[in-house]
Amino acid sequence: MRPAAIIYLLPVVTLLSGCASPLPATSAVASSVTTTDGSNKDTSDAVLQAAAAGDSISLGRLLGSGASAHARGEDGRTALMEAAARGRSETVDQLLAHGADPNALSEQGESALLLAAAGGYCEVTQGLIQAGSDPDIADPVGRQALSLAAARGAERCIDVLLDAGAKIEHRDQAGFTPLMYAAAQSNAGALAILLKRGASIRAASNHSSTALLLATWAGNTSAVELLLDAGADVNLANGAGVTPLMKALERDDPDLVRLLLDRGADPAPVSATGWTAVTYASVHSARSLPALLAAGADSSGAPGVDLTPLMLASAVGNRQAVRVLLDDGAPVDARGVDGLTALMVASQNGRDTIVHELLAHGADRALTDHAGRNAADFARLYDHQELSLLIEQPAGNNLQ
Repeated sequence: MRPAAIIYLLPVVTLLSGCASPLPATSAVASSVTTTDGSNKDTSDAVLQAAAAGDSISLGRLLGSGASAHARGEDGRTALMEAAARGRSETVDQLLAHGADPNALSEQGESALLLAAAGGYCEVTQGLIQAGSDPDIADPVGRQALSLAAARGAERCIDVLLDAGAKIEHRDQAGFTPLMYAAAQSNAGALAILLKRGASIRAASNHSSTALLLATWAGNTSAVELLLDAGADVNLANGAGVTPLMKALERDDPDLVRLLLDRGADPAPVSATGWTAVTYASVHSARSLPALLAAGADSSGAPGVDLTPLMLASAVGNRQAVRVLLDDGAPVDARGVDGLTALMVASQNGRDTIVHELLAHGADRALTDHAGRNAADFARLYDHQELSLLIEQPAGNNLQ
């Protein structure tokens, strides 16, 4: 599963999706104005439509005839927000000149500046700042414009906001800083600017995720290199004890694994769940196992864990990992929770090829768990009848 921090970033897209509805043509806007009954709602709707379409002519007529620049839709979005969300810089300037409030909020907590930054509209962002927009105005979950611009990779917007005094270490409710937003979205250019402007590389979210962890999970080698060059700790784990190396293995990214190992990643740490880097590789990235073992990782995994790397590789049917682990000397009959062995786990999950591999390496088919069940019993219990018969054959008759 992806980290909560990356999922948490998904609302950035939601923020933008509200801007994608089809817009009426200029002629349609003008028609709606001339055919209305003159009610305030109709006039407000016409102002909102003209602003969204960037129709400065129709908007000028409306404002000149007394329509309010503060018009709002049913969702509380103002005409200024509609224009800012679409990058209509001339329309934004027009509305501001008529007194539109640059710091107004919609019912969802959006502001014109937040929408402009999220869309990467830097000219609009600058215009709003000059008109008095609060550079640190935040949405209901605490994201300010700088974080949204960083997530978007809007480099010029980042400079504009920082020059206006936006807090570079601002944190949203999950503890994410703008640097973390840039890292999670693989925006190396935004990362470079934020680091140059003094962003803390060691800052961690509420769940102890750092920018390096987020960039590793995003799989952006350039961003990871940039952060390491800036002094990021390659072995700094999150609150669950997960290191950047483990994240790279979970992604099955051998190039990133090699980069982290070359930059000093330690393959030995154990996560809160008892998983080592070898465990992650056994489940997710068998092709990275040789590099880990060459770096000194223990193929047996952490001592006293419920499931060894060999057991987990056997459970998921990763034959390549099973072979590498066994060739490296991982104990074929090592015990895990309730006395289970890799052969029992493979039998339970119906992994025929793994059973063959384990038996070929001398797995003891007679061993039983704490409840007295052997591998053949597990195969029968989970309705793998043919596999149970294979296991019960005399040694030497079922190997291939």
